Parts: sequence; C-alpha cells; structure tokens
Amino acid sequence: MAKTLNARFFSKPSSLREVEPELFLKFLQLGKTFCKTKDYNLPDKPEELDYERISSILTDPEGMDEDFQNALFQVGELAKQDEVLFDHMQELTKEKPWAPAIDAKATNADFAIAIYLNEPALLNEVHATDLFSSTKSFQYFMAEVDLEEFEFKLPSEGMLADLEKALDLGFTEKRRGGSSAVAIKQLGSCIVITVRHGEQFSRQAAIHEGKSTSVFYRPETHDLLIYETASGALRMTPKQKWLQELYLEQIGKYIFGSPDFFGRSSRFDFSPLRELGKDSLACADFAEIEHVVLREVQILRSSGGQQLWDIRKATDLFSVLESADEAIPDGEIRKVSFAIKLKNSPRPKLLKIGSDNKEEVRNDLDRALFDRWLAARGFICEEIADEE
Repeated sequence: MAKTLNARFFSKPSSLREVEPELFLKFLQLGKTFCKTKDYNLPDKPEELDYERISSILTDPEGMDEDFQNALFQVGELAKQDEVLFDHMQELTKEKPWAPAIDAKATNADFAIAIYLNEPALLNEVHATDLFSSTKSFQYFMAEVDLEEFEFKLPSEGMLADLEKALDLGFTEKRRGGSSAVAIKQLGSCIVITVRHGEQFSRQAAIHEGKSTSVFYRPETHDLLIYETASGALRMTPKQKWLQELYLEQIGKYIFGSPDFFGRSSRFDFSPLRELGKDSLACADFAEIEHVVLREVQILRSSGGQQLWDIRKATDLFSVLESADEAIPDGEIRKVSFAIKLKNSPRPKLLKIGSDNKEEVRNDLDRALFDRWLAARGFICEEIADEE
C-alpha cells in the first residue's frame, strides 16, 4: 500500500509551476499511462503542460500504479522549502555525472525529481536524512559498556538480513506483519538506522466504480533510531514500550553484539533544580545562549494511595516561586520544560525532558547545543555527562 501523498504540494498548480517544466514533464512520463486513464495525454512540449488538470489528476490516485505513487510520495515529502535539506541534496549529487544538468536555479522539488529520475535509491537516503533532521521527540537509552573499549562497525548485509528476520518475529507477534526493512548509514558521529514496517490493519470506507465498498490494508510506517558514538546514547522515535524493547534487544544483538548492550536507566537528573534553584539555569559559559528560564515542572506524588500530579507552569517559573516565597513542591519530578533564548534567534526555543528519557526539541540542529548545556548544569546523569 503506498503512502499518503503530500496534497499540499500536488493540489496547488502554483506549486507545480515552481518545478522546472522540462524536468517535470520527464517525471510525469513515469505516470503517462495513468494520465491517459484520466483522459489526459501528456504534451510533447513542457510549455503546453496543463497544471490545473495535472494537479487534479495527481491528487486523485485511484488506479495509479504503486511505483508512481511512491515516486509522488517521495518527491512531495522533499519538495518543501528547507535550506538544510536543499544543501544536503546538493552535497549528495555534486559528484554525480548527471548533476550538471540540474539548473542553477533549482528548487528542492527540482533536486528531488532529478535524483529520482537518475538514481531512485538515492532518494531513500535523502528521505531518511530529512526524517533525522525534522524529528522533534526521542526516547534515550544509554550503552552500558566501556566505550573506550568498544569500536562500532557497520553491519554486513547478512547481519541486517538476520536482524530483519528477528524484528519480523516481534512484529508478527504484535499483529504488525512481517516484511520489515532496515537501512543504516553513518552521518558524522551518528549512526542513523531507519526501520520500515507495517502497522495494525486498517479498514476504510471507499468508492470503487461508483459503488460503496471498503478497503482493507496494512499501513506502512518508519521508525528512526540514532546512535551517538561519542556518548553511547541511542535515541529512537517509537513510544510503545514493546517496540522500544524489541529494538533495544534485537538491534543490540545484531548491530552492537549483545542484547544487553543498552540499559534502561534514566538519562536525566532533575536534582539541580531543587539544590541550586535559579542558579541551575546559568548559561554564561555558552556564547550562543542569551538566557534560560524554567517554564514547567510536572511532579508525581502519592496521596491516600492515589497518584497525584502537581503541574506548575509559568513564563518564568522560578521568578513566580520566588515572589511567592515558595519552592518546587515535594515529589518526584517527571517532566521539565525550559525556554532557551539563543542570541541568533528572535524567540526562545522550548526544550522538554522527562524521567522516561524523552527529550523534545523543535529543531534537531539545536539538540547538540542543548545537550551540552544540560550536561554542564548537571541535568544529564554524571556518568553519562563524563562520556559526552
């Protein structure tokens, strides 16, 4: 089953006109037969393209073959205006023999189409990198080995095949089907692992040949895992506990050599908030940071045998507590939100961390800086901070 198309891109004729016309016509040739079924014959000349008609065709994929759907999905995902993504596509293609044909005024969509037409498999790599840079929330798990004695090596194709078989057993047990696919790539000091697998079956009402029917299918999804070689941290996107455990055990076994390679201990330490108060937010030793304020704390405590959540939230929580001559309430701190004002940014950026090892950052490019600040202030556990 193909993925959902990016309707925001294909539904707007104005967006399609931003693509270099000759390149766009070559791309549409992949769906020439489908266009004919919609009573539209592609022209011989790019200046004769009917963008309004093409837009209506591409946003009505009934009867479209899966290969063309996949091409539309990938191009639509990468057509967004993103400078980091644009630079990455330029870097990947600069040595390609077909790269000189890409116009000097190329857009993200132009690059995505050019890559797909010349080297479709390369676009999978671009898509994985885009997923890496755009993901906001991760769960962290730390390696429980001496990193000085551990040397990471990319796994062989045979090892990846064995990993996929092991993952399929777990997915099948949870009624997600088999046919998983694992891709792994090293980007600087990070090892990026993407896992494609199925979700639980879905049934939807549909119209086929003018009659009401239903479509029964298994949706496809991708999970992202990133191993940081310097710190030994593995961060991943899935939130389900069973899926986290499956990845920790099987990826630990087949890629890192042991199912117990990663532990489940907490990465974060919230004690500096109580021990140092507002001083725990100091940032003078970071030239990029203007100031940091505490926005929110979520505290869990027991009351009469029941769990009681105490949530304190303010624009500057420490200032509010000080003015009321109060401190952070007793109990187990489960979640904290900081607003970090960078000197080159007009507005503060939110950083959220939790006792469940979850860290949320809106822009992944800020993550390394924020992690260094967390470690310097003692919010990352000491043994982990020593490794980073």
